[in-house]
Amino acid sequence: MGKLNQVADGVWVRQSEWVWSNSIVVRVDDGLVLIDPGIHGTELSQLADDVEQLGLPVCAGFATHPHWDHLLWHPRFGDVPRYATPAAAEVARQARERARTMAAESASGISLDLVAQVTPLPADGGPVPGEIIDHRAHAVGHAAILLADRGVLLAGDMLSDVLIPLFDVRQDGQLAA
Repeated sequence: MGKLNQVADGVWVRQSEWVWSNSIVVRVDDGLVLIDPGIHGTELSQLADDVEQLGLPVCAGFATHPHWDHLLWHPRFGDVPRYATPAAAEVARQARERARTMAAESASGISLDLVAQVTPLPADGGPVPGEIIDHRAHAVGHAAILLADRGVLLAGDMLSDVLIPLFDVRQDGQLAA
């Protein structure tokens, strides 16, 4: 845990000590896309150090779903577009203050002003590579990213070595999703 590990061509993972959650870095034509960067300020700072070592600029961010621990950002990643599915972006907008409160209670040393600052992903996927699979399981607007050409599925919180899959009670059909 605690360092950036390459898992496929142009795909790196940094695992948090907190429930082994993953921050993902994906190389694209214009630089790097950060997916679900988090959790604590020291980990975000270390991730920023790791990203700088790659020598490519961050061009975008993506949150797989609108839970506070997937809506974090570090100022060193830059003022770039941060995306989520349209449904997840709307939930994040509506619950921004709650997400900031939860982040303040559960994480240390993070920039609360940057929590939950996501916008809807364009229909063409914008700078986010691969196929976006909007499956709605676990949270409103939860999405996975399939990087088929690299043999990688970025599943957000749907596959965990620590947590059982949690369903969103606000949505019908969660087991099927």
